Amino acid sequence: MENWQLILGGFFVLLPIVLMLDYWGDERLTFRGRPLPREWRRQVPEHEPVDVPHEDSHSH
Repeated sequence: MENWQLILGGFFVLLPIVLMLDYWGDERLTFRGRPLPREWRRQVPEHEPVDVPHEDSHSH
């Protein structure tokens, strides 16, 4: 086998393993792939106003 074939083959073999290890401790999903039920918390503090971008119809 050529060197480039070994490198490319190693890449495609090691890539899924590295990606699996990256997500190993991620417990946001059940074993069936459904999201875990969690208590919803507001991301923006209540005293801070939320800026909604105004869509201007004349900006085109």
